[in-house]
Amino acid sequence: MADAPQKVNTPDGREWLVSSERRKRSMKESRETPLFWAHVVVTAIIAGVMIWIFRHNTGVLWILVVAMFVIWAVGFVGATLGVMIRADTQGPPPEHRLWKVSKRSARKQAQQDVAAAIGRGELTAEPPNTRLEEI
Repeated sequence: MADAPQKVNTPDGREWLVSSERRKRSMKESRETPLFWAHVVVTAIIAGVMIWIFRHNTGVLWILVVAMFVIWAVGFVGATLGVMIRADTQGPPPEHRLWKVSKRSARKQAQQDVAAAIGRGELTAEPPNTRLEEI
């Protein structure tokens, strides 16, 4: 759920529009993220181990398979459903910033912190629970 966009004025007189959104990455964008191929390899290994365990029916390893799958699923869901804070100005010059919110429960506070930082003219600040992704 997106919060209402905020209009923020910077000390240099430009007006920024700050909003939060859920961002779904395309496959092309996903391939460009760091460690994408490492995630592909780990997923293949997890699938291979699960197939091996299904074929050999080893009781002790079932716990490890379930734990690996849960860890993988949590990481996948977290990466897929992440919230982004977007800030745009028409300029001059036109600019764009994008922050990723690292703690979903702090989404509203993170948007307010980003808007406050932009209002102070700090366009590359990383308020708590955010990480600057795009400039």
